[in-house]
Amino acid sequence: MSILFLMPSCNNPSELWMQRMIDELADNIYAIGSWDCEDNYGHDKIKYINVEDHDKSIYKKSTNKILSKLLYKLGVKNKMIKRFDYSKQIINAINDDSVSIIFIHFLNYALLFENILYTTNKPVFVHCHGWDVTWDMRYYDNPNKKMHDNRYISDTLEFSKRVTFIANSNTTKQKLVDIGVDENKIIVKYLGVPVHECYKHNDINEFNIIYIGRFIDFKGPDIVIKAYNIAMDQGLNANLIMAGDGPLYKECLRLKSESKFKDRITLLGAIDGKKGEELRSEASIFTAHNCYGKNTHQEEAYGVSLVEAMGCGIPVITGKSGSTSEIIDNGINGILVEPGDVIGHANAFLKLRYNSELRTSIGYNAWLKAKNKYSIEQEKNKLMNIFYKVNIK
Repeated sequence: MSILFLMPSCNNPSELWMQRMIDELADNIYAIGSWDCEDNYGHDKIKYINVEDHDKSIYKKSTNKILSKLLYKLGVKNKMIKRFDYSKQIINAINDDSVSIIFIHFLNYALLFENILYTTNKPVFVHCHGWDVTWDMRYYDNPNKKMHDNRYISDTLEFSKRVTFIANSNTTKQKLVDIGVDENKIIVKYLGVPVHECYKHNDINEFNIIYIGRFIDFKGPDIVIKAYNIAMDQGLNANLIMAGDGPLYKECLRLKSESKFKDRITLLGAIDGKKGEELRSEASIFTAHNCYGKNTHQEEAYGVSLVEAMGCGIPVITGKSGSTSEIIDNGINGILVEPGDVIGHANAFLKLRYNSELRTSIGYNAWLKAKNKYSIEQEKNKLMNIFYKVNIK
Protein backbone atom coordinates (compact mmCIF):
# COMPACT_ATOMS: atom_id res chain seq x y z
CA MET A 1 0.00 0.00 0.00
CA SER A 2 1.35 3.41 -0.99
CA ILE A 3 -0.35 6.63 0.16
CA LEU A 4 -0.36 10.11 -1.33
CA PHE A 5 -0.98 12.27 1.78
CA LEU A 6 -2.41 15.74 1.08
CA MET A 7 -3.08 18.56 3.56
CA PRO A 8 -2.82 22.37 3.66
CA SER A 9 -0.05 22.50 6.25
CA CYS A 10 1.55 20.44 8.99
CA ASN A 11 2.97 23.28 11.03
CA ASN A 12 -0.03 24.70 12.86
CA PRO A 13 0.47 24.43 16.65
CA SER A 14 -3.13 23.23 17.02
CA GLU A 15 -2.57 20.39 14.54
CA LEU A 16 0.12 18.33 16.24
CA TRP A 17 -2.08 15.33 15.46
CA MET A 18 -1.14 15.78 11.78
CA GLN A 19 2.53 15.13 12.48
CA ARG A 20 1.59 12.14 14.61
CA MET A 21 -0.42 10.70 11.75
CA ILE A 22 2.46 11.19 9.33
CA ASP A 23 4.68 9.34 11.80
CA GLU A 24 2.12 6.52 12.06
CA LEU A 25 1.83 6.05 8.31
CA ALA A 26 5.40 6.96 7.32
CA ASP A 27 6.31 3.48 6.08
CA ASN A 28 3.35 3.58 3.68
CA ILE A 29 3.51 7.21 2.52
CA TYR A 30 4.68 7.64 -1.08
CA ALA A 31 4.60 11.44 -0.95
CA ILE A 32 3.28 14.40 1.04
CA GLY A 33 1.68 17.27 -0.84
CA SER A 34 0.92 20.65 0.73
CA TRP A 35 1.40 24.37 0.33
CA ASP A 36 4.42 24.39 2.62
CA CYS A 37 6.13 21.22 1.41
CA GLU A 38 9.52 22.91 1.60
CA ASP A 39 9.31 22.29 5.33
CA ASN A 40 10.82 19.06 6.62
CA TYR A 41 8.33 16.72 8.28
CA GLY A 42 11.07 14.52 9.67
CA HIS A 43 11.07 11.63 7.18
CA ASP A 44 13.86 11.75 4.63
CA LYS A 45 12.53 8.84 2.56
CA ILE A 46 9.19 10.57 1.83
CA LYS A 47 8.83 12.79 -1.23
CA TYR A 48 7.53 16.33 -0.69
CA ILE A 49 5.43 17.93 -3.41
CA ASN A 50 4.08 21.41 -4.01
CA VAL A 51 0.42 20.83 -4.82
CA GLU A 52 0.13 24.07 -6.73
CA ASP A 53 1.82 25.74 -9.66
CA HIS A 54 3.04 28.82 -7.81
CA ASP A 55 3.86 30.65 -11.03
CA LYS A 56 0.17 30.62 -11.90
CA SER A 57 -1.29 30.96 -8.41
CA ILE A 58 -4.03 33.55 -8.19
CA TYR A 59 -2.79 34.70 -4.79
CA LYS A 60 0.54 35.66 -6.37
CA LYS A 61 -1.35 38.15 -8.53
CA SER A 62 -3.83 39.32 -5.90
CA THR A 63 -3.62 42.89 -4.63
CA ASN A 64 -3.98 41.46 -1.12
CA LYS A 65 -1.27 38.80 -1.31
CA ILE A 66 -0.93 38.15 2.43
CA LEU A 67 -4.65 37.59 3.00
CA SER A 68 -5.07 35.51 -0.12
CA LYS A 69 -2.11 33.31 0.72
CA LEU A 70 -3.40 32.77 4.26
CA LEU A 71 -6.83 31.80 2.97
CA TYR A 72 -5.23 29.47 0.46
CA LYS A 73 -3.29 27.73 3.23
CA LEU A 74 -6.53 27.26 5.13
CA GLY A 75 -8.16 25.81 2.04
CA VAL A 76 -10.81 28.53 1.96
CA LYS A 77 -12.48 29.58 -1.28
CA ASN A 78 -13.47 33.22 -1.61
CA LYS A 79 -14.05 35.81 -4.30
CA MET A 80 -10.34 36.57 -4.69
CA ILE A 81 -9.51 32.90 -5.22
CA LYS A 82 -11.19 31.62 -8.37
CA ARG A 83 -8.70 29.17 -9.75
CA PHE A 84 -6.56 26.32 -8.46
CA ASP A 85 -3.60 25.48 -10.69
CA TYR A 86 -2.30 21.99 -9.98
CA SER A 87 1.44 21.58 -10.17
CA LYS A 88 2.83 19.02 -12.60
CA GLN A 89 4.27 17.17 -9.61
CA ILE A 90 0.87 16.65 -7.97
CA ILE A 91 -0.74 15.58 -11.26
CA ASN A 92 2.07 13.09 -11.80
CA ALA A 93 1.76 11.82 -8.21
CA ILE A 94 -1.99 11.25 -8.49
CA ASN A 95 -1.48 9.36 -11.74
CA ASP A 96 1.63 7.49 -10.59
CA ASP A 97 1.13 3.72 -10.60
CA SER A 98 3.09 3.60 -7.33
CA VAL A 99 0.26 5.41 -5.52
CA SER A 100 -2.62 3.19 -4.43
CA ILE A 101 -4.42 5.48 -1.92
CA ILE A 102 -5.12 9.23 -1.92
CA PHE A 103 -5.67 10.59 1.59
CA ILE A 104 -6.71 14.24 2.05
CA HIS A 105 -7.26 16.27 5.20
CA PHE A 106 -10.10 18.77 5.52
CA LEU A 107 -13.14 18.61 3.29
CA ASN A 108 -12.85 22.13 1.91
CA TYR A 109 -9.22 21.50 0.97
CA ALA A 110 -10.14 18.21 -0.71
CA LEU A 111 -12.75 19.97 -2.83
CA LEU A 112 -9.98 21.99 -4.45
CA PHE A 113 -8.80 18.73 -6.03
CA GLU A 114 -12.21 17.48 -7.14
CA ASN A 115 -11.64 17.98 -10.87
CA ILE A 116 -8.40 16.03 -10.99
CA LEU A 117 -9.70 13.34 -8.61
CA TYR A 118 -12.48 12.50 -11.05
CA THR A 119 -9.78 11.47 -13.54
CA THR A 120 -8.45 8.61 -11.38
CA ASN A 121 -10.02 5.36 -10.20
CA LYS A 122 -7.85 5.19 -7.09
CA PRO A 123 -9.61 5.16 -3.70
CA VAL A 124 -9.86 8.66 -2.22
CA PHE A 125 -10.32 9.26 1.51
CA VAL A 126 -11.25 12.67 2.91
CA HIS A 127 -10.62 13.19 6.62
CA CYS A 128 -13.13 15.63 8.13
CA HIS A 129 -12.29 17.45 11.34
CA GLY A 130 -15.12 19.75 12.41
CA TRP A 131 -15.03 23.29 11.12
CA ASP A 132 -14.92 21.90 7.58
CA VAL A 133 -18.35 20.28 8.19
CA THR A 134 -19.79 23.20 10.13
CA TRP A 135 -22.02 24.27 7.28
CA ASP A 136 -22.92 27.65 8.79
CA MET A 137 -19.37 28.39 9.95
CA ARG A 138 -18.71 32.12 10.44
CA TYR A 139 -15.61 34.26 10.83
CA TYR A 140 -15.09 35.17 14.48
CA ASP A 141 -14.34 38.82 13.71
CA ASN A 142 -17.18 39.04 11.18
CA PRO A 143 -20.07 36.77 12.31
CA ASN A 144 -22.26 37.93 9.43
CA LYS A 145 -19.84 36.44 6.90
CA LYS A 146 -19.98 32.72 6.15
CA MET A 147 -16.74 30.75 5.93
CA HIS A 148 -18.09 28.41 3.23
CA ASP A 149 -19.71 29.58 0.00
CA ASN A 150 -23.28 28.85 -1.08
CA ARG A 151 -22.28 25.80 -3.18
CA TYR A 152 -20.31 24.13 -0.42
CA ILE A 153 -23.05 21.69 0.62
CA SER A 154 -24.07 20.76 -2.93
CA ASP A 155 -20.40 20.33 -3.88
CA THR A 156 -19.92 18.06 -0.86
CA LEU A 157 -22.92 15.91 -1.78
CA GLU A 158 -21.68 15.47 -5.33
CA PHE A 159 -18.16 14.79 -4.06
CA SER A 160 -19.49 12.13 -1.68
CA LYS A 161 -20.27 9.92 -4.69
CA ARG A 162 -16.55 9.77 -5.45
CA VAL A 163 -14.85 9.59 -2.04
CA THR A 164 -15.00 7.89 1.35
CA PHE A 165 -15.20 10.21 4.35
CA ILE A 166 -13.30 9.59 7.57
CA ALA A 167 -14.88 11.45 10.50
CA ASN A 168 -12.94 12.19 13.69
CA SER A 169 -16.05 11.53 15.83
CA ASN A 170 -19.69 10.54 15.62
CA THR A 171 -20.46 14.24 16.05
CA THR A 172 -18.59 14.99 12.82
CA LYS A 173 -20.23 12.02 11.10
CA GLN A 174 -23.67 13.36 12.02
CA LYS A 175 -22.86 16.71 10.39
CA LEU A 176 -22.32 14.89 7.10
CA VAL A 177 -25.44 12.77 7.53
CA ASP A 178 -27.49 15.91 8.26
CA ILE A 179 -26.93 17.24 4.73
CA GLY A 180 -27.71 13.92 3.08
CA VAL A 181 -24.39 12.07 2.80
CA ASP A 182 -24.91 8.30 2.77
CA GLU A 183 -23.88 6.82 6.14
CA ASN A 184 -22.15 3.99 4.30
CA LYS A 185 -19.73 6.55 2.87
CA ILE A 186 -18.58 7.66 6.34
CA ILE A 187 -16.19 5.86 8.70
CA VAL A 188 -15.56 7.12 12.24
CA LYS A 189 -11.91 7.01 13.29
CA TYR A 190 -10.72 8.87 16.39
CA LEU A 191 -7.45 10.80 16.39
CA GLY A 192 -4.77 9.02 18.39
CA VAL A 193 -2.82 10.54 21.28
CA PRO A 194 0.19 9.40 23.32
CA VAL A 195 -0.93 7.42 26.37
CA HIS A 196 1.64 7.71 29.15
CA GLU A 197 2.07 5.98 32.42
CA CYS A 198 -0.58 7.45 34.68
CA TYR A 199 0.99 10.48 36.37
CA LYS A 200 0.64 10.71 40.16
CA HIS A 201 -0.85 14.18 40.13
CA ASN A 202 -1.58 14.17 43.85
CA ASP A 203 2.18 14.22 44.46
CA ILE A 204 2.66 17.51 42.58
CA ASN A 205 3.63 20.39 44.87
CA GLU A 206 1.81 23.10 42.92
CA PHE A 207 -1.84 22.58 42.05
CA ASN A 208 -2.05 23.63 38.41
CA ILE A 209 -5.20 23.91 36.30
CA ILE A 210 -4.22 24.04 32.62
CA TYR A 211 -5.93 25.06 29.40
CA ILE A 212 -4.28 24.18 26.08
CA GLY A 213 -6.04 25.05 22.84
CA ARG A 214 -7.15 27.80 20.54
CA PHE A 215 -8.55 30.92 22.15
CA ILE A 216 -11.84 30.74 20.27
CA ASP A 217 -15.45 31.12 21.35
CA PHE A 218 -16.54 27.46 21.27
CA LYS A 219 -13.66 26.46 23.60
CA GLY A 220 -14.57 29.17 26.14
CA PRO A 221 -11.17 30.36 27.44
CA ASP A 222 -12.75 33.57 28.72
CA ILE A 223 -15.37 31.55 30.63
CA VAL A 224 -12.57 29.46 32.15
CA ILE A 225 -11.00 32.60 33.66
CA LYS A 226 -14.36 33.79 35.01
CA ALA A 227 -15.02 30.39 36.60
CA TYR A 228 -11.51 30.35 38.08
CA ASN A 229 -12.04 33.80 39.63
CA ILE A 230 -15.29 32.66 41.26
CA ALA A 231 -13.69 29.49 42.60
CA MET A 232 -10.72 31.42 43.99
CA ASP A 233 -13.12 33.76 45.80
CA GLN A 234 -14.67 30.65 47.35
CA GLY A 235 -11.38 29.24 48.62
CA LEU A 236 -9.74 27.52 45.66
CA ASN A 237 -5.95 27.36 45.96
CA ALA A 238 -4.62 26.75 42.45
CA ASN A 239 -2.73 28.27 39.54
CA LEU A 240 -4.35 28.73 36.12
CA ILE A 241 -1.99 28.25 33.19
CA MET A 242 -3.36 28.83 29.69
CA ALA A 243 -1.56 28.12 26.43
CA GLY A 244 -2.67 28.88 22.89
CA ASP A 245 -3.57 31.75 20.62
CA GLY A 246 -6.62 33.01 18.78
CA PRO A 247 -9.15 35.83 18.57
CA LEU A 248 -10.06 35.68 22.28
CA TYR A 249 -6.47 35.99 23.47
CA LYS A 250 -6.65 39.76 23.99
CA GLU A 251 -9.92 39.40 25.87
CA CYS A 252 -8.31 36.82 28.15
CA LEU A 253 -5.38 39.17 28.75
CA ARG A 254 -7.89 41.83 29.79
CA LEU A 255 -9.70 39.44 32.13
CA LYS A 256 -6.39 38.48 33.70
CA SER A 257 -5.36 42.10 34.21
CA GLU A 258 -8.67 42.83 36.00
CA SER A 259 -8.55 39.71 38.18
CA LYS A 260 -7.71 39.87 41.89
CA PHE A 261 -5.76 36.68 41.24
CA LYS A 262 -3.82 37.86 38.18
CA ASP A 263 -0.50 36.84 39.74
CA ARG A 264 -1.69 33.23 39.65
CA ILE A 265 -2.95 33.34 36.05
CA THR A 266 -0.38 32.71 33.31
CA LEU A 267 -1.08 33.15 29.58
CA LEU A 268 1.72 31.60 27.54
CA GLY A 269 0.55 32.16 23.97
CA ALA A 270 1.12 29.48 21.34
CA ILE A 271 3.34 26.58 22.42
CA ASP A 272 4.96 23.56 20.78
CA GLY A 273 4.30 19.91 21.51
CA LYS A 274 7.21 19.61 23.93
CA LYS A 275 5.88 22.46 26.09
CA GLY A 276 2.44 20.87 26.03
CA GLU A 277 3.91 17.64 27.40
CA GLU A 278 5.66 19.62 30.13
CA LEU A 279 2.45 21.40 31.15
CA ARG A 280 0.47 18.17 31.29
CA SER A 281 3.16 16.49 33.41
CA GLU A 282 2.71 19.23 36.03
CA ALA A 283 -1.09 19.53 35.86
CA SER A 284 -3.75 18.41 38.32
CA ILE A 285 -6.77 19.42 36.21
CA PHE A 286 -7.25 20.11 32.51
CA THR A 287 -10.04 22.48 31.56
CA ALA A 288 -11.89 24.22 28.76
CA HIS A 289 -15.49 25.43 28.56
CA ASN A 290 -16.82 23.96 25.33
CA CYS A 291 -20.03 25.55 24.14
CA TYR A 292 -21.78 26.69 20.97
CA GLY A 293 -19.70 29.51 19.49
CA LYS A 294 -21.98 32.52 19.14
CA ASN A 295 -19.63 34.13 16.61
CA THR A 296 -18.28 31.12 14.73
CA HIS A 297 -21.39 28.90 15.05
CA GLN A 298 -18.95 26.07 15.78
CA GLU A 299 -18.95 23.31 18.40
CA GLU A 300 -16.21 20.92 19.49
CA ALA A 301 -15.91 18.15 16.91
CA TYR A 302 -13.46 15.95 18.80
CA GLY A 303 -11.23 17.76 21.29
CA VAL A 304 -7.67 16.51 20.81
CA SER A 305 -6.42 18.52 23.80
CA LEU A 306 -9.04 16.92 26.04
CA VAL A 307 -7.99 13.42 24.97
CA GLU A 308 -4.29 14.28 25.32
CA ALA A 309 -4.99 15.18 28.94
CA MET A 310 -6.91 11.95 29.43
CA GLY A 311 -3.93 10.06 28.03
CA CYS A 312 -1.88 11.50 30.90
CA GLY A 313 -4.44 10.60 33.55
CA ILE A 314 -5.54 14.20 34.09
CA PRO A 315 -9.20 14.75 35.00
CA VAL A 316 -10.96 17.07 32.55
CA ILE A 317 -13.59 19.73 33.27
CA THR A 318 -15.38 21.26 30.29
CA GLY A 319 -18.78 22.15 28.85
CA LYS A 320 -21.20 19.58 27.48
CA SER A 321 -21.18 20.54 23.82
CA GLY A 322 -20.52 18.85 20.50
CA SER A 323 -18.41 15.72 20.95
CA THR A 324 -17.49 16.23 24.62
CA SER A 325 -20.23 13.91 25.90
CA GLU A 326 -19.04 11.35 23.34
CA ILE A 327 -15.49 11.53 24.69
CA ILE A 328 -16.19 12.11 28.39
CA ASP A 329 -18.51 10.08 30.62
CA ASN A 330 -19.67 12.68 33.12
CA GLY A 331 -18.56 11.97 36.67
CA ILE A 332 -16.60 8.88 35.63
CA ASN A 333 -13.64 10.05 33.54
CA GLY A 334 -14.29 13.79 33.56
CA ILE A 335 -16.79 16.44 34.58
CA LEU A 336 -19.17 18.09 32.13
CA VAL A 337 -21.00 21.29 33.01
CA GLU A 338 -23.82 22.95 31.14
CA PRO A 339 -22.47 25.42 28.57
CA GLY A 340 -22.50 28.92 30.02
CA ASP A 341 -22.78 27.70 33.63
CA VAL A 342 -19.83 29.61 35.08
CA ILE A 343 -20.78 28.86 38.69
CA GLY A 344 -21.14 25.16 37.90
CA HIS A 345 -17.67 25.23 36.36
CA ALA A 346 -16.26 26.97 39.45
CA ASN A 347 -17.88 24.36 41.69
CA ALA A 348 -16.28 21.60 39.62
CA PHE A 349 -12.87 23.19 40.21
CA LEU A 350 -13.52 23.17 43.97
CA LYS A 351 -14.92 19.65 43.92
CA LEU A 352 -11.84 18.15 42.29
CA ARG A 353 -9.38 20.35 44.18
CA TYR A 354 -10.54 19.22 47.59
CA ASN A 355 -11.50 15.61 46.90
CA SER A 356 -8.23 13.86 46.05
CA GLU A 357 -9.89 10.44 45.96
CA LEU A 358 -12.38 11.58 43.34
CA ARG A 359 -9.66 13.37 41.39
CA THR A 360 -7.52 10.23 41.34
CA SER A 361 -10.46 8.02 40.34
CA ILE A 362 -11.55 10.30 37.48
CA GLY A 363 -7.96 10.71 36.29
CA TYR A 364 -7.37 6.97 36.25
CA ASN A 365 -10.64 6.29 34.40
CA ALA A 366 -9.72 8.98 31.88
CA TRP A 367 -6.35 7.36 31.31
CA LEU A 368 -7.96 3.94 30.96
CA LYS A 369 -10.42 5.16 28.33
CA ALA A 370 -7.64 6.87 26.37
CA LYS A 371 -5.57 3.70 26.53
CA ASN A 372 -8.44 1.50 25.36
CA LYS A 373 -9.92 3.80 22.71
CA TYR A 374 -7.70 6.74 21.69
CA SER A 375 -4.11 5.51 21.56
CA ILE A 376 -1.83 6.20 18.60
CA GLU A 377 -1.49 2.46 18.01
CA GLN A 378 -5.25 2.05 17.75
CA GLU A 379 -5.53 4.94 15.30
CA LYS A 380 -2.81 3.47 13.11
CA ASN A 381 -4.48 0.04 13.07
CA LYS A 382 -7.86 1.58 12.29
CA LEU A 383 -6.47 3.66 9.42
CA MET A 384 -4.60 0.74 7.89
CA ASN A 385 -7.73 -1.45 8.13
CA ILE A 386 -9.81 1.25 6.44
CA PHE A 387 -7.32 1.65 3.60
CA TYR A 388 -6.74 -2.07 3.20
CA LYS A 389 -10.42 -3.04 3.02
CA VAL A 390 -11.24 -0.43 0.38
CA ASN A 391 -8.03 -0.99 -1.56
CA ILE A 392 -8.65 -4.72 -2.08
CA LYS A 393 -12.20 -4.29 -3.40
